[in-house]
Amino acid sequence: MKIFKATMSLYLNQIFTIIISLFLVFPFYKVVRSKPMIFSAVTVLIYLMFMYSYSWNVGYRDGRKIPGYMPDRGVPIKLSIYTAILPVCLLLFRLIAPNAISSDILFLKGESDFFLLGCRTVGVPDFFYRVWFFPFAAFVPTGNIFAYILELFILPVVIFAGYYVGLKRFSIMAFLKKKLLFADDTKKKKG
Repeated sequence: MKIFKATMSLYLNQIFTIIISLFLVFPFYKVVRSKPMIFSAVTVLIYLMFMYSYSWNVGYRDGRKIPGYMPDRGVPIKLSIYTAILPVCLLLFRLIAPNAISSDILFLKGESDFFLLGCRTVGVPDFFYRVWFFPFAAFVPTGNIFAYILELFILPVVIFAGYYVGLKRFSIMAFLKKKLLFADDTKKKKG
């Protein structure tokens, strides 16, 4: 049950990052049109922060020092597999039946850009896949299956990194806070 809940939470985080990325298109429209790589770099950073943070929290909870409790080291593997189910299904749908659903909307037919300059869709299944990975839109060329497959490995890497860092109870924010905020206190005490 814990893995199912974590998987659903990661899916919700994915949907939330898609919504944030889509909403950021409108206020930063000039940047999106002139420098789509910069826009996608910002949206990828938001995506990575959300996914890493959630995975870190799962690892942090599993890393508690409770007598007789051992964390399940298979959690990141299970999370990676379960969170890959929907994107793999979308990719297979895109590969097997690229023209399964027809539409007269221009950007669904690939005749115009899909929010970002140079980001076109090849059909409706491709549109769904590209929406799922919209934060990476400028980095993935249209119709490049190798890049589409590489996108599937980003989340598992982030899950593994976040989970194991959380399991070790290391916090980047606590480290930065200690280095930046309390650096003056140590100098005052020495001097």
